Amino acid sequence: MNMRKIIAVMVTFVIFNSSIFIDDCQCQWVQCEGIYGGNVYGFASSDNSVFAATNISLYSTTNNGLNWTINTLHATINSILTSGNNIYAGSAGYGMYKSTDNGVNWILSGLNNKHINALVLLGNNLFAGVDYEGIYRSTNYGVNWNQTSFTLQHVYSLEVMGDLIYAGTELNGVYISSNNGTDWIRTPLNNGKINTLKAIGNKIYAGRDQMGVYMSSDSGKSWIPTSLSNKTVYSIAAFGNLLYAGTVYYGVYVS
Repeated sequence: MNMRKIIAVMVTFVIFNSSIFIDDCQCQWVQCEGIYGGNVYGFASSDNSVFAATNISLYSTTNNGLNWTINTLHATINSILTSGNNIYAGSAGYGMYKSTDNGVNWILSGLNNKHINALVLLGNNLFAGVDYEGIYRSTNYGVNWNQTSFTLQHVYSLEVMGDLIYAGTELNGVYISSNNGTDWIRTPLNNGKINTLKAIGNKIYAGRDQMGVYMSSDSGKSWIPTSLSNKTVYSIAAFGNLLYAGTVYYGVYVS
């Protein structure tokens, strides 16, 4: 889990702060002030602030990462999502936290004592992927949560493409819902751990353990392996017409 999130952070910085060429990589890295000795699991922005979810606490910066300040939310934060004035932070073992004032104050917003790995928003529906318990949904901005029919599984990744929701699991591949999470169908990519899901245009990519990246161009009805195989892929992102994959031990690949 830690390695997956660290690689995701690396890919994020590569995409937004440098131009990558396979044969001539000239990107430069500078360590930011203020987050030391911790694992950074994800980023989200709200107004002029950027928030970093870590295993120590939530951090924020208002000067493009030059300095980071520890937030009042002292918990391991696995996932973070912003929507309008709301910031949602999924914690490890404490539940969902919510802020409506740009992270100044936080309230516990349900899913108490749960380990939240992934968050995604479809319209006004907020979905949370939870260890052991599958997927929960809130239709009122996190005030109340209901468990969907997707239960008894570890959910590591969530993604939205159009009106479809995709869920990546620990052992059983990718599931899909076409009715706001009411029902879930197992796709033909039906085995193994799915570390990350990324929708790009009309295609969706799945990063797998030791099997590289798989791709579907028909909304998950069928999947094919890409040329990146035999690698554990923990993050996928796109910039322009380039596709980036963050791997374990082998760095970042570009297609």
